[in-house]
Amino acid sequence: MAFSRYGTDRAVDPGPRAAWRQQAACAGLVVSPTDDMWFPPDGEHGNVARVRERAAKRVCARCPVTQECLAFAVATGQQHGVWGGLGSRELAARRRAWRRARPAERVLATSVLEVKA
Repeated sequence: MAFSRYGTDRAVDPGPRAAWRQQAACAGLVVSPTDDMWFPPDGEHGNVARVRERAAKRVCARCPVTQECLAFAVATGQQHGVWGGLGSRELAARRRAWRRARPAERVLATSVLEVKA
């Protein structure tokens, strides 16, 4: 997941404990807003959106820190974009499951952020 949104309201600061982001396959790929395949432009729908999301997921598929990215997205309630190889709808389902989990399971699921940071 790329971490630059060029001043939009969906900007994400993974924080100092998220050193994993430097190892991400997407790190450095976004140099202009048109390069950001991880977040849909406002109003994007249909086939264009599916093609963009599949391209982002292909990058995620070869990423060594997909689990860390996904854990970050779920723990911080990210609602837009592709994170850890999952799109917005898939993330919503993962967040619902995470909220239903017992507190100890939530800690275990997000502890990957602590270990690799």
